Amino acid sequence: MGMLGLYCAGIWKRTIPLLAWVIPVCLANGQTTEEEFLDQLIFGDDAPLMEMPKPSSENTPSVSPPALPKPSKWDKDFSFRLDLGYADNVLLSPFAKDSSVFLRTSFDTFLYRPYSDKGFQTYLYAFGELNAYQDVESMDFSSLFMVQNELAWMGQDALESGLQLKYTFYDQVYDASYNEFDQASATVQANQFELRPFLRAPAGENGFVGAEFAGLRVLYEDSAEDHYETHIRIFLGRHFSHGSKIELELSGKRREYDERTQRDRQGIPLGGSLKRRSMGGGIQWTQHFSEHKLWSFHANAEFSGVLDNGLGYYDYNLSRGRISLARQAGSWKATVKLGWSRYDYKAQLGDDGSSKLNRATWETSLLLERSFGSDWSGFLEWQREQNKSNDRSYEYNANVVTIGGERSL
Repeated sequence: MGMLGLYCAGIWKRTIPLLAWVIPVCLANGQTTEEEFLDQLIFGDDAPLMEMPKPSSENTPSVSPPALPKPSKWDKDFSFRLDLGYADNVLLSPFAKDSSVFLRTSFDTFLYRPYSDKGFQTYLYAFGELNAYQDVESMDFSSLFMVQNELAWMGQDALESGLQLKYTFYDQVYDASYNEFDQASATVQANQFELRPFLRAPAGENGFVGAEFAGLRVLYEDSAEDHYETHIRIFLGRHFSHGSKIELELSGKRREYDERTQRDRQGIPLGGSLKRRSMGGGIQWTQHFSEHKLWSFHANAEFSGVLDNGLGYYDYNLSRGRISLARQAGSWKATVKLGWSRYDYKAQLGDDGSSKLNRATWETSLLLERSFGSDWSGFLEWQREQNKSNDRSYEYNANVVTIGGERSL
């Protein structure tokens, strides 16, 4: 929730929608699996590409430069947020719930260089968040920090290419499936490094196509989870009126662990390091119903299948969907979000010892925001996550209520 400052300029909305949506919804309280967190952080609802207007003679002043003020080559924004909240199941436990009041502080800063006459632009973005809990003995703090830099070029034919560099540190609580074997909630601490080149081109009057490749290295406090990962994503879409958009995508991933071993279908360790690959696809739809965007709707759905290099202990199919509806009325804005995901494992079994393990998660959030001029805003939010499974060790529910404010500088 600490990144509303990114919405202060229209170009920023098009530049990094991933950052503006993923982190507020999924990371504010750590209430998601590590697998979902990494997926959304890397490939969220929109590819975080810089959609640059093509330079043209229309942007050249009609009078001599000395008659005009020299334009700034850099735009910048900084915001600070302070929240007070209550969580009834901080550790996402299926049995004993630890509730606590918490204080959250966060900041985000954005430094952006608009395109040059040669079609080059770049931005530098940083985000940090710290949660302090009062009544949880096993966890006093959780934190997140990310810094991201992107370089992009646009040719005369509107072909857009670029390179993104990202570093992320997170110390968050995740549910029992964080490594798909240990059935207990845990605090996961890791450093993630990412390098991602991308390519994007227009297709017809309002369409676009593109591809991106990602190489990641993730280093955990528990070195047994260290791994390399590569992603490839191909997408195509079309823009409509009022900033609406629809996009289709296909993606593939491959992960190779340093130390985690393969397992047989009963979970008994085998020799050799574990490798995983997955293929999937999805659709994303954003709809604004008027020029002023008083009503906004967003939906996405995806499916992927994961296979390991062993006997299938880690194999599963994942289905996921999310919708959100927002209403803007003067200085007020209300947003409701619903999310659903389901894991169907192919070898692991539920409590009865015969049916295949499955797990479904429902997420709901209600957000009410109020702006106080151009620099101040406040909010009240309720979030709920409920996990259902045929293995009792995976089942839990958690509620979080927060109230806070943000100041943009």
